[in-house]
Amino acid sequence: MDISTALQVFAACVVSVALLFFSLAFVVNWLRFRRQVRPYRRYGFAAACVIIGFEILALTVSPSLLTGLSVVLVILIDAWVMVRTAAFTNVGIYYSMRLGHSGFPLFMRRFPPRPESAAGEPPAAAPIAQANSEAPAPAEAAASAIVEQLRQHTLRPDVTPKQALLAAAAVAAGAAAFTAILFTLTSPRVSEFVRSFTSFDAGQVATERLATPFMLVFVLEVAVSEEIIFRLGIQNFLANVFNWRERRYWTAILFTSILWTLAHVGVIEPWWVKPAQIFPIGLALGWLYWRYGAETSMLAHGLFNVAGLLLTPTLMT
Repeated sequence: MDISTALQVFAACVVSVALLFFSLAFVVNWLRFRRQVRPYRRYGFAAACVIIGFEILALTVSPSLLTGLSVVLVILIDAWVMVRTAAFTNVGIYYSMRLGHSGFPLFMRRFPPRPESAAGEPPAAAPIAQANSEAPAPAEAAASAIVEQLRQHTLRPDVTPKQALLAAAAVAAGAAAFTAILFTLTSPRVSEFVRSFTSFDAGQVATERLATPFMLVFVLEVAVSEEIIFRLGIQNFLANVFNWRERRYWTAILFTSILWTLAHVGVIEPWWVKPAQIFPIGLALGWLYWRYGAETSMLAHGLFNVAGLLLTPTLMT
């Protein structure tokens, strides 16, 4: 076994064990902190529905994916995907709020959490207010308190949603430009590791057939799913466990980017090209999440993946 294959096997084992550990940890913590994460349940449900929606769309544009799979197996897989996505989202937001920022600042400002106390208990029912009373009902007061908390813990005061979207576009464009330069200098190719475990057609790389409707749906689903798991989930998990706050939060970004990079090892040859491409992009996405939230990092990740589909035929040999 040469060094390239050994590194690919090592990276695959490390990532598999890490993802299994974090998946179980988030599901367990979802149950453990069920009272605390109760205000964020609908965000987890929405995220799970988005991921399943992508999978349904992928099956719609490429029904051959179901060939050889039983209905029971597909249902079990989708059920686990929904549970895992909801757990990473709910607990990830809870960890984010503990660190002083929210996971989905843009979305949560538009759709604030339901007015429940920090312990997860719903507020007392509001009495019928008198017509001339100016005092807000308890539920309204609780909702206002949550909205005010979000204003303080989401986007920084000097940042607007428009700036967040521009930042996502800038990171995606920078990542695409960096990839184009790196791949032009190194002339990478699809690895034997990928070809040996898949039915990959090398001819697709040299043609426009790579940018199919299925691949478009697939790379967008990957962008959303990976940002929920790595940036919203693992990054904030590490920051909470090791108390990496404020400037020390960069340590969580660093370790999460390393794990995310290992997940991409072995895709192309020479083996070092993919880590050299992915690691700085992971740092940029981690910073983007920290500064602007998950919506922005998802957008940047999705734009970069789509750009990759379009650039690959001209950059891969």
